[in-house]
Amino acid sequence: ARTIPISSSGGAAEDEESTTPDFEESWRLYEKMLEVSKRVSSTMGGSSNPNALTQALKSQAIDILPNPDELAHFTTPKFPTIDEYLEMYDGQMEVVLEGELVWPIGAPLTY
Repeated sequence: ARTIPISSSGGAAEDEESTTPDFEESWRLYEKMLEVSKRVSSTMGGSSNPNALTQALKSQAIDILPNPDELAHFTTPKFPTIDEYLEMYDGQMEVVLEGELVWPIGAPLTY
């Protein structure tokens, strides 16, 4: 199980290096791949022929396919490997609240 520390602001605790641009780059790549899928699926019409897929990619989506540098960026240690990703999202997750790590334990909330 993976432990994810939760900050008092409610989000996952992050180090200074994890910044919005990485998230934005991930999102841009995701949007590109959705657009590729949309263009190719409209051309393919349900066919699963590999040759037709190659032709559809070349004719419909070559202009928006991610380049090798874009893809290489996502293989850096900043991003999880497939095994780490599956462990994170397919396995059990243990959440540790910041208040659980403080001693002495604070007074319980009363409503």
